[in-house]
Amino acid sequence: MDATPFDTHKAVSSLTGTGIPAPQAEAIVDVTRTAITGGIATKAELKAEMAALETRLTWRIVLASGIIIATIGALVRF
Repeated sequence: MDATPFDTHKAVSSLTGTGIPAPQAEAIVDVTRTAITGGIATKAELKAEMAALETRLTWRIVLASGIIIATIGALVRF
């Protein structure tokens, strides 16, 4: 899913209107579209990554809490 709108038909038409052959114009537009939209994350991808980060962070907090409780318990017995 492209996050940035890009009218490929209009771009191909503009290029062919200047004399560029249709196959070459289509290739130029395809490369341009990929360059513009290729590195943009979608909303769904961001939500999935946020959920994964939240899960990892929760487990780290649980682990750190357990270590702190165990350390305090060991110090109290000492």
